[in-house]
Amino acid sequence: MNDVIKGKVEFEDGESELANELNKQSFTADQLSENSYFKIQGQANGEDLKNKIQNGIKQKFNENSQLIDRIDWNDSNGYVLYAMLKKEFNFLEPFSTAMGSLKFNNSETRVKCFGVDSSNNPIASKNVEVLFYNSEDDFAIKLKTKEGEEVILYKTTGENKTFEENYQEIKKQQSNYSGKTTFEKDDMLRIPFIKVDDEINYDELCGKEIKNSKYYIKQALQTIDFELNNVGGSVKSEAVIDATTKALTENARKMIFDSDFILYLKEENKEQPYFALKVDNTDVLVPNNLD
Repeated sequence: MNDVIKGKVEFEDGESELANELNKQSFTADQLSENSYFKIQGQANGEDLKNKIQNGIKQKFNENSQLIDRIDWNDSNGYVLYAMLKKEFNFLEPFSTAMGSLKFNNSETRVKCFGVDSSNNPIASKNVEVLFYNSEDDFAIKLKTKEGEEVILYKTTGENKTFEENYQEIKKQQSNYSGKTTFEKDDMLRIPFIKVDDEINYDELCGKEIKNSKYYIKQALQTIDFELNNVGGSVKSEAVIDATTKALTENARKMIFDSDFILYLKEENKEQPYFALKVDNTDVLVPNNLD
């Protein structure tokens, strides 16, 4: 939306905490290779733009949209911004699943996990780079993939900080870390399986007049389909904004992600991540049905 109004999104009737946070985000299309996303914007009067979206994501990703049928394509004053991101990645070596399950944040339900140690597929340690390690509750690692994607996991509550601020903290800690960055034979890694299938409706942004523009936002929707398992993972996200003109250490290290953590996805030759996810409950984790 910033591209359309040529500035930050601010509303006539006062500040929006959500808009302020989105304005701060530095995750942009510049952090992605062009083959991983499709984006388009334009007038919504008629179905020309709708057809371009359908054809574009079909040709590029062989996907269909879950959102565009919710747009009023007969709004002569309408303006639509649309984007889809899709990526799949595979670790250099599959991780072991022999360790079974773990408890996350002391929940009663155990969740599936994968990882590596000296007795569970140690060759998978080549996937792992330790960015820094201060304690069992304060560390970050990077998982390497065949496609050059970097999966960055940061064990932290992340409270009172944005994704960007937490990512900068990782970089700061990494630059000051003097310990071993390789995964050692006595180290242990456990990561829960993650599966997110969600839709977000940004109601807080809707129905308000945008400063210094002729627009207000009718709808702001996003779908997120993310999965992480012992082999690799995938991410697919679709977003649409439907706007219209105003009318309205050296010891053995335990790296067990069994409490709050943040996950970032980044292309290896890019400075900033393109995706972030905070995991602080079991809703997005995969139950272990064997216990």
